[in-house]
Amino acid sequence: MSLFSKRFTAAALGLMVASSLSSPVFAAATGTITGTDVNMRASNSTEAYVLSTAENGEEITILADLDGWFRISAPNVGTAYVTSQFVKVQQAEGSVNGTNVNIRKEPSTSAEVVGKANTGDLLNVTGTSGDWYVVDYNGAKAYVYKSYVNGTMLKYLDGTSAALATPASSASNPGVYAVVNCDGSLNLRASNSTDSAVVASLHKGYNLSVYDYADGWIKVGDDDGHTGYVKSEFITLKNGTKPANAVPAASQSASASTKASQIIAYAKQYIGTPYVYGGTSLTSGVDCSGFTYSIFKNNGITINRSSRDQYSNGTAVNSKAELLPGDLVFFNTGGNSSISHVGMYIGNGQYIHSTDGGNRGVCISNLNEGYSANNYVGARRILN
Repeated sequence: MSLFSKRFTAAALGLMVASSLSSPVFAAATGTITGTDVNMRASNSTEAYVLSTAENGEEITILADLDGWFRISAPNVGTAYVTSQFVKVQQAEGSVNGTNVNIRKEPSTSAEVVGKANTGDLLNVTGTSGDWYVVDYNGAKAYVYKSYVNGTMLKYLDGTSAALATPASSASNPGVYAVVNCDGSLNLRASNSTDSAVVASLHKGYNLSVYDYADGWIKVGDDDGHTGYVKSEFITLKNGTKPANAVPAASQSASASTKASQIIAYAKQYIGTPYVYGGTSLTSGVDCSGFTYSIFKNNGITINRSSRDQYSNGTAVNSKAELLPGDLVFFNTGGNSSISHVGMYIGNGQYIHSTDGGNRGVCISNLNEGYSANNYVGARRILN
């Protein structure tokens, strides 16, 4: 158990009083690395000296949020800096800003009150559930309304589903249903692991039957008889009877979905490979189209070499709402061509690509923010 964890375990009623929080410095949060060979640098710059590298799943303590960078403390390294896109925040401190704030057993104003908190008390926040923060209270999961808790790191926490009454695994909970809330498509998996097989792809707004809850995953069922697991941050739980589903705008065959998962997993192995103009080496360096060309080629699929020519491969995807994992996404970054950049959509509003921006090389970006949203041109479906 880390010193950070012991600190909260020992605190009376899971709370402790502390001085006011100030940005960007705050009490320590914890997280894990989400990439391979992630650089830990001497300062918050891609030009800074690389002290060491971190591997996927490695635990770190986060000391400060510095506009796209985290100052961290890691075993055998000490203080270092990593870009926030390669860190999953697991828990963070939240400061209570009210008097006699209720800590509840469920995320509902009618739920049982299990404790109280007051201004300045610190809570160990582990996730979100709609308008509520999930907190670790006396070793159990509890909930506090978001408006009563402040913290600079809370925005990085993933959504966590509401706690459910445990139904029989063979029957759905009749009083609760789930709605897919992510852009693109959501993978329904055979087990509660991102390494498990994809059973089906679900579009935004799709309604699901709910069977069970398990630490960040929800066991659900679709209208086609598939039962599996989805990440809780990509769904919204609602009370009532599940509404009927409309026919989805886009669908993906089981074979295409499986192939997409294989290619995406293969592509993620090369996060951090440097950007090299004209390059096609997944280890030494690739440009944007060299990256997509090589990952498809190494999975038995041949596409054109340049981003402009790749825009003629496959079939057109009419809108972002119809994107499926494995689709190529295209951008116009200026110049003489209407197409000058390409990446591969990986689901949940994200795409993987090789970019010279910020010397990042192969990385994952949000399709709906900043540069990506402003320069998006269209998409092509290679896997049919």
